[in-house]
This record gives sequence, structure tokens and C-alpha cells, in this order.
Amino acid sequence: MSQTKYAVIGGIALIVIFGFIFFSTSDGNITSATVIEGIPNGPIHWHPILKIIIDGKDIDISESIGLGSVHQSIHTHDNTGTLHMENNRPTATTVVLGYFFKIWGKKFSKDCIFDYCSDKGTLKMTVNGKENTDFENYFMRDGDNIVIEYKSK
Repeated sequence: MSQTKYAVIGGIALIVIFGFIFFSTSDGNITSATVIEGIPNGPIHWHPILKIIIDGKDIDISESIGLGSVHQSIHTHDNTGTLHMENNRPTATTVVLGYFFKIWGKKFSKDCIFDYCSDKGTLKMTVNGKENTDFENYFMRDGDNIVIEYKSK
């Protein structure tokens, strides 16, 4: 047999082996993924809820953020604040709250929400009723209730 045939057979064997390893370690459950060091190692379909309040006024989180010719891994379908996290290969970058704001094209960090910054007011975030200081780096999970509140001085 020629070297080319050996290379093709070897390449096919490697693809089969890696495919077997990948599919045998995935549980196939789209609503719950095994978590290793905090990052899911399988597909996710999660729905955290985000609420933004600025000076006592609820801010609308628009429908169809992240939807278009290419659906982003975090998107909205309506203006209820429900974030749809649909990702077959989540990474530390794609499961954090800041990633949603990047998709949305809005500013968000420990210092600012939109154009409202902590030098002129107070920025606070709670997750499931408890204060959280991770802000843009917060690793969202299914069912989270995230509230970001800014109060001017």
C-alpha cells in the first residue's frame, strides 16, 4: 500500500476515535450539562432572567437581541428579560453576563451600566436576591434572577 493510503486510513481512524470519545462523554441532555470547574462540558439551554433598574425605572430589554441571520448563543425572543442561552460548546467567555451586553452592544462593568457610572451614583447587582460583585464576569446559570440597579447620587 502507498503512503497516501496509510495516511488516509490513519486520518479516518483518528476521526473515528475522537468522535467516539466526544459522543460517549456527552450525556445528550440539552437542559442539564455536567459542570467541570464551573464551565459546562456539554450543551446548555438555560434561561436566566435579567432586570435592569435605573433611578427606579425598569429598563426594557429589547426582543430579538442576538437574533438575525446568525443566532448568538445568548439572545432574547421577547422583552420579558428572559435570556436564552443556547450553546453546544459553552466557554468561560460565552456564559458570563458581560457577553450578553457585548452582543447587545451596551456598556456593562463593575463601574457602569450603559452611560450610568459609579462616579455619579451607586451600581448594585443581585443574583437570586443576594448581592453579587462579579458584574460582567458573573457566570449565569439556568433560572438565575439577575437584577442590576443604578441610583444617581
